[in-house]
Amino acid sequence: MIRRNRLLAWAGTLLLAGSAVAAVAAETPREEVKRLVDEGVALVAQKGLAGACNVFARPNSEFWHGDTYVYVINTDKRWVCYPLKPALVGQSPVGLLDTNGGDTVSDQVKLARSSAGEGWVGYIWPNPATGKVQDKESFVKLVPGTDLMVIAGYYK
Repeated sequence: MIRRNRLLAWAGTLLLAGSAVAAVAAETPREEVKRLVDEGVALVAQKGLAGACNVFARPNSEFWHGDTYVYVINTDKRWVCYPLKPALVGQSPVGLLDTNGGDTVSDQVKLARSSAGEGWVGYIWPNPATGKVQDKESFVKLVPGTDLMVIAGYYK
């Protein structure tokens, strides 16, 4: 009887895990990006910036796959965690305008400093995975009590 109960519990766990995987797989890119940013904010709050950056920087982590990855900029407009190009940490992406001349970073800071502390920014950007210039949308969220913005985006 104990073995049967363990088997049933194990089977139930597999079903729940399968449901969670199916739910994540059913997400739209927009929902996935928002979830990743929300989880990234929680990770920064839990592990601190250095601990979270170690997780964000792993190419096969849940925070980085394909052309979607989580990174962190402070409200002074400096990269503090940038897994795609770690050598840029400490530098400012200000002046990196989208292909229409939009100042994406300033738009992200405005959202982070708004009463909502979060929001979406649309722009046109080169896709590092394809080399094509594409519409991109990023979600930005301020880590409460800090000057850190966790950001991720997706190409449309």
